[in-house]
Amino acid sequence: MSILKWIGNWMFGGMGDYSGVQFNQPQTTPVRNAQTLSPDAAIQIATVWACVDLLSRTMASIPCDVYLIADDGSRKLDTECNLHSVLTKSPSYAMTPFEFWQTMTMHWALRGNAYARINRYDDGNVSSLQPLNPDQMEVSQVDGRVRYRYWDSDSIPKDYPAEKIMHWKGMGNGIVGLSKLEYMRASVTESAYAQSNAVDMYAGRGKMNGILTADNLLSTKQKAEIAQQFQSMRSGGIPVLPASLKFQQLSLTPADTELLATRKFSVEEICRWFGVPSALINGDGGAAGSNIEQLTLNFYKSTVLPMCVSAEEAIIKRIPCENEKKNHQVRFRLSALNRSNDSARFQMYAQAVQNGIMTRNECRRAEDLPPIPGGDELTVQTNLLPIDKLGTQDSSKVPQKPINTEPQRQ
Repeated sequence: MSILKWIGNWMFGGMGDYSGVQFNQPQTTPVRNAQTLSPDAAIQIATVWACVDLLSRTMASIPCDVYLIADDGSRKLDTECNLHSVLTKSPSYAMTPFEFWQTMTMHWALRGNAYARINRYDDGNVSSLQPLNPDQMEVSQVDGRVRYRYWDSDSIPKDYPAEKIMHWKGMGNGIVGLSKLEYMRASVTESAYAQSNAVDMYAGRGKMNGILTADNLLSTKQKAEIAQQFQSMRSGGIPVLPASLKFQQLSLTPADTELLATRKFSVEEICRWFGVPSALINGDGGAAGSNIEQLTLNFYKSTVLPMCVSAEEAIIKRIPCENEKKNHQVRFRLSALNRSNDSARFQMYAQAVQNGIMTRNECRRAEDLPPIPGGDELTVQTNLLPIDKLGTQDSSKVPQKPINTEPQRQ
């Protein structure tokens, strides 16, 4: 790579797509004193932890289905292929599917990139997926091809071709995703400073904000003795003041009041970075009140759904063998988000059955119930007839309700 291209890549950081190493972090910062925090340091901030935890738990709780696509475009679950077994039963020897997607989502949310090494059998079918630490991965582009270099624990780099790595990217230049934790460093630093100041403010046990007044002048020795008595309060002592000495309690200082407001604002700020409604983080619904259900629905549509689509495409691009890529499809079952909402789930089933979209047995299987005789026919709302019987019923035998055309009396 020429020196000019390297300089351009360094200046524009993760926004460039030059040949060579791809940066996923800003090379300049618009806010002075903004610190670069590691994931270990960032998740010690409650809001960062809550956002990442909510995203990772939500993503990990959605089942991932593998479908076989027929020539006519129809599809059915393919439970026999290795891809289905790896994604739904055991991604690796040490991880369950929930743990795998929780780890991958945490990497994706913080670093904008989630990597997993693809292990295969001799016939090319996937055998396992091993998540890799994005902080130890270096992505480069050479002659239009992407190369992954992973620095293992023994500090010896190992190169992988694109076919060996599942790469789930966030927003970026198409080669790497931008590290969200790096771009939000100013917001995280502000929250970290506010948290540190709050700890300092409450660290002085028994410390009272106030002033002492006396009717007469005090000597230097008397002032020192009084100060020592007040200092003893931190270890449980009780100060004994002269009769002429009075203590006046002060409220929170303007700086302390501003600190509390800053900490509240930082929650909203960090939630915006992660695309998470703050009401879901506060736990009490916040100012949303009765709109918490609508906020949750919008969170599923605007944040979780795009995550699922990008993960589906990352899976199908790299993991299946060549034969599976031609006739297989991967879908996260978003309807599982209604698993804890019986009312919404059964309302969906009722609409699906009444409009000929699902059979009763399909709904029963979704609820882990055994099939019933005659439950495999599609029905519609008109007397719940099978679809192939529509139009065959004698309308003369259907009781008709006369239409009252007379104007109603007021």
